[in-house]
Amino acid sequence: MIEPDTSQIQSLSVMERFGYRLANWCNQQLKVPFIYWNACFMYALIWFGLSRRLFVKGLDNIKTLNPDSRILIAANHRTFFDFFVTTWVNFDRTNLPRKIYFPVRSNFFYDNPLGMLINFVMGGFAMFPPIFRDTKKKQFNRYSIDRIIFELENAGVTVGFHPEGTRNKNKDPYSFLPVKPGIGEVIKRAPQAQTIPVFIIGMSNRYIIEVFKNIFAPTRYPIYVCYGTPLSFSESEQNSQEIADQVMAAIVSLSKEHKKSVE
Repeated sequence: MIEPDTSQIQSLSVMERFGYRLANWCNQQLKVPFIYWNACFMYALIWFGLSRRLFVKGLDNIKTLNPDSRILIAANHRTFFDFFVTTWVNFDRTNLPRKIYFPVRSNFFYDNPLGMLINFVMGGFAMFPPIFRDTKKKQFNRYSIDRIIFELENAGVTVGFHPEGTRNKNKDPYSFLPVKPGIGEVIKRAPQAQTIPVFIIGMSNRYIIEVFKNIFAPTRYPIYVCYGTPLSFSESEQNSQEIADQVMAAIVSLSKEHKKSVE
């Protein structure tokens, strides 16, 4: 197991160090129990909010993948629930690995006790490792990238990544933000992983509203999760940004296909 070096860990606040160490310990010591936790509690929570509204496309594209695969899911980012929904689909309708990691921005989830509690309860610190935006703390992100790659070197791992890097707040669900090179670096350094582009549409950030829609108006407010054909970059000579752009292009293509199908 790799750990952050002294300068990386010291760049964090006391609360952030505690949050990282707690999350790291849970991911090392309690990962298997939390897989079952996600399969029960989180499965039920998401089912209650979307089960009657969910439409999944493209499962044939990933039917050959199995619990021993190394998977990098690349999805557009519009709500806080994007990867929770994707995880629900993965648990319910695919053979993808259940050992999951979702790198997440540190704000709230690693510098606020309530955020840490939510991260713990909502997935057993699956939202890990943290990514920092503060310039003084960005050296820790070097470790976070190394940790993601380390995990992908092992069989039976699913990592969720948002190529846009942050949540898109544009009201147009078919719009996208500029792509960050981070996912390209991960792919380039972990060529054994298969990258699955995913386009998600139909959710908001308010869980109670989602539950209301699921109960009273499921056909009026559908949720779509569209899986594309896995991408392989094992022999690619592209740089990180070019790879990231290609991944995002696959997501955009899925969005166009979906838009055309519902018009």
